[in-house]
Amino acid sequence: MYLERQFGSPEYWRRLATTLIENNSALGYAIAALRQNGGMVPARQFPIISGSPVRQRKHLAAETVLQRLTEAGLVRTVAVPGIGECVALVQDEEYYTVGTAERRARLFTEEILLSAVRDYLRNLGIASYNSVRTRTDQELPQVGTFVWDLSAPSYLSAVVRFTREGKPKPGFVA
Repeated sequence: MYLERQFGSPEYWRRLATTLIENNSALGYAIAALRQNGGMVPARQFPIISGSPVRQRKHLAAETVLQRLTEAGLVRTVAVPGIGECVALVQDEEYYTVGTAERRARLFTEEILLSAVRDYLRNLGIASYNSVRTRTDQELPQVGTFVWDLSAPSYLSAVVRFTREGKPKPGFVA
């Protein structure tokens, strides 16, 4: 329960996320992740930050988590100048325009960092050279049923497994 004037306040979001997480709800983890990202992420990155699988039996898919949060009126999709379509916690309209430059700078910095990690993995031979994918690629990097900021197959002896036929099966860096 909350007072109407408390809706959307930092305390509201903290308690809602805590309660949902205590009840083992994927919705709580998604809200907590959005809060950690300043209350907003590009829509394309929501499946990454939510921690929910793309598709997996007995688990809510990231798409379903977003749909349920939207239907409950807890998040909405907004167009942010210079960033594009974003998923955001429900806030005052002014909140979406405040800090746009900082959000763009953060996203740009993260892209530089991911690019540096990609090159590091390639150059040290930790990952298969032409198979390193980042969230800036056309298709989101995926390992199993989850999407990541970066992923690549790895043939390091510590992570390689072999099939019954003796063929190497790579591990993954994510």
